[in-house]
Amino acid sequence: MQPIQGHQFISAPVVSVLTATLLLCACGEKPVAKVDTGSAGSVPYSTGGGAALPRSEKDIVSDISMAELSHKMSADLPREADRLALQYAGQRKFKEAESVLGRLVALCRLPEINDQKNLSLALNNIGLVYLKQGEYKKAEQMLQTSLVLQQQVLGPQNPDFAQGINNLALLYYQQNRYADAAPLYNRAMEILKKSTGNYKEQLSCTMNNLATCYSHLKDYAKAQVLFNE
Repeated sequence: MQPIQGHQFISAPVVSVLTATLLLCACGEKPVAKVDTGSAGSVPYSTGGGAALPRSEKDIVSDISMAELSHKMSADLPREADRLALQYAGQRKFKEAESVLGRLVALCRLPEINDQKNLSLALNNIGLVYLKQGEYKKAEQMLQTSLVLQQQVLGPQNPDFAQGINNLALLYYQQNRYADAAPLYNRAMEILKKSTGNYKEQLSCTMNNLATCYSHLKDYAKAQVLFNE
């Protein structure tokens, strides 16, 4: 069985939904992308060359510049900036994606804004952009910093925190650091098992990835139990 690749590009809160997450979950080499909004359900979302944005790239970049000047950020801007960065990443415009997310991080850190939730999500997404480029040290730093903030803001039993844990585990998995990845996948699995809402697919991905780690570590008994569930 091929490992499931669990990239989760976390986007900013949408209305009453705590976070909207882009889950790229695939067996083998064919990822299936969709936005997962937890108990609110899922909707298709294409990343082939960049998904259509509700507003133009020019308008979003202009709003970021205005926020930088005014030190005020609208509730919609983090989500729009995240999606613009996602579009850039889908087009392999990684420097542009890093720039948008870096500016969002700087805005969230301003004393007048001090948005720790969106800061943690932006750092996560920068980490995933680095991961996609194979810049593992930079990715690890960003994902670890994001997790510290997510645990503080979301809480240690929040399913969105589990998704961040999965991203760090994937980073270690891609470097063949299975002994580092396995405890993270296990922690995420335990959180998702206790979570209410529509997290069945994330849990399945996490369990499969944990089983694959155990197989690489030659702990076949644990791997088989997970593969059979």
